[in-house]
Amino acid sequence: MKDKIKYLLLIIIPLFAGYIIYIFLRGDTIISRFTENLIGIKFAHTAKSGFLLSVIKNWGCDFLWAFSFTSALLYFLRHGNRRFFTASAICIICGTVLELMQKCNILSGTFDVGDIFAEAAAAVIAAITIKGVMKNEKV
Repeated sequence: MKDKIKYLLLIIIPLFAGYIIYIFLRGDTIISRFTENLIGIKFAHTAKSGFLLSVIKNWGCDFLWAFSFTSALLYFLRHGNRRFFTASAICIICGTVLELMQKCNILSGTFDVGDIFAEAAAAVIAAITIKGVMKNEKV
């Protein structure tokens, strides 16, 4: 039971953090407009600049969501010696395909190679984190 809670936290917390970044830092996005319409409040989006804030605004959400996705994959791929590699690879492939679909105008959004690197880093870091956090997990 404790392992399920750990997985759940490693999935939900990054999703929520990415959502908060979109609402308060990203401005005019589908997610922020949906939230504003849902609750009837217009959020003040920060216009501040700086290197760290720029990194968080541009790649933080991609990183957090890829971390969450990899964590979810690892929850469902509970058995096997190569599950950490498999989950990371699936996440990296999905992130790359989604970015390429943006490049080809199949999906809305802006193609960014930095997103691919952020998602790849998140997939690897999530696998390493879960491997460390779940040392006593029964597989």
